[in-house]
Amino acid sequence: MTQYLAVVNPAGGTGKTTTAHALAVSFAEYGKRTLLVDCTTTANLTFLLGVENPRDTTFDLFNNSSFAESAIVSTSERFSFLPSDSRLSHLEKREKSLSAISENFKKSLDQMDSPFDYIILDTPSTLSQVWMATLLLADFHLGVTTAGLGSVRGIIQTQEVVEVLQKSHDASAYWLGTLPTQVASDSPALELLGSDSRVLAPSIPRAASVLTAESTGKSVLNNDNSGKVALAYRELAYFILEDIASKS
Repeated sequence: MTQYLAVVNPAGGTGKTTTAHALAVSFAEYGKRTLLVDCTTTANLTFLLGVENPRDTTFDLFNNSSFAESAIVSTSERFSFLPSDSRLSHLEKREKSLSAISENFKKSLDQMDSPFDYIILDTPSTLSQVWMATLLLADFHLGVTTAGLGSVRGIIQTQEVVEVLQKSHDASAYWLGTLPTQVASDSPALELLGSDSRVLAPSIPRAASVLTAESTGKSVLNNDNSGKVALAYRELAYFILEDIASKS
């Protein structure tokens, strides 16, 4: 059964894209058939991975106007990738329910001959219809935050919205926890999240290798295979896979 994992925080600059990319690489290393999805209107992940002018994108699957096979591309890092483009912002102007958007996407993926084990969603840094649709789509949510007040507040906002969406759409999902990036997991700033937020360890340390990896279009795991960031992400991926397996 395919599991959907959304990497979330409506605040920007938290490390969502880096984390989603690293998890896709790690899951593939652990033998999981993985699809990484760019759900952002800025399409930053699509740009970083060097996918230029894709004909079919996330927008087409959300809009039920294309098949998944025509949109998904292979990568050298052993995971599959679904790119995005600016047309995704047009969904905000269309009278489509959140259920319709998420159901269109799942229907397209379910029609594939060989299903994925995991689908990782890199979500928007904005409170929008597309953002809420990705929250509704996911079976599991992983928060990512720095020590900044706006970043921590974004996690709190996300948890509140998830709770409302689940009640209004009779849906269920599991909050895996909040991953600190560029900050220690015992930072006083994270106490604002409350005792029920489950701050994950190890935190992802600040390192120049992250920026270096972005310039090469490779994950930090492949750009600096034995570095401290790569090791932390691999440990995180192992924990997440174990946690999801215990909840499935």
